[in-house]
Amino acid sequence: IPRADDFRPDPRLPAEAQTGEEVYAGNDLDRGHLARRSDLLWGTLDEARAGNEDSFFFTNIAPQMNDFNQSVLDGVWGLLEDAVLEQAGLERRRLTLFGGPVLTDDDVVHRDVLIPGAYWKVVVYVLDGTLSARCFVLAQEVDPLRLSVTLDDFATYELSLTDTEALLSLTFGSLHASTVAVPMEAAPRRIES
Repeated sequence: IPRADDFRPDPRLPAEAQTGEEVYAGNDLDRGHLARRSDLLWGTLDEARAGNEDSFFFTNIAPQMNDFNQSVLDGVWGLLEDAVLEQAGLERRRLTLFGGPVLTDDDVVHRDVLIPGAYWKVVVYVLDGTLSARCFVLAQEVDPLRLSVTLDDFATYELSLTDTEALLSLTFGSLHASTVAVPMEAAPRRIES
């Protein structure tokens, strides 16, 4: 299915509750997919087309620096998405992904929209017959004057599910039984240049 890049408001929610095109003009911000378009292209052809269309609603889009978002620019968000799909031994190429921004009081305000300093992703999959989950927090440094970053500004952390829940004030319930505890060496933080 060809990519159309038809970003638009989700008709199921009020437009004022969504970030629109006005945030992305004249800066290095990308319309970052929270659920990558290609990850939604499955099922029948009609289902894949619907997934493609739905992926461009602004409810699935968040402001990400281009060098953070795009794997072709070595952006860590895009590279993580690529690594997830390259997982050796992944059964039936099926994944469940959860993700979104880590919102803090330190987020930069740009055109009345908060630009998150970090994003999180939980990847659930079956590998070698075992249900597994891995949790990541990926940081981006946003310069409020230029809205640009350097590659030195990125930090990636792998967290336990418990630490991820505490960071986000969410719960993932029954996934705890399938998640190997990963010690957190450093708290997710914004990198100071």
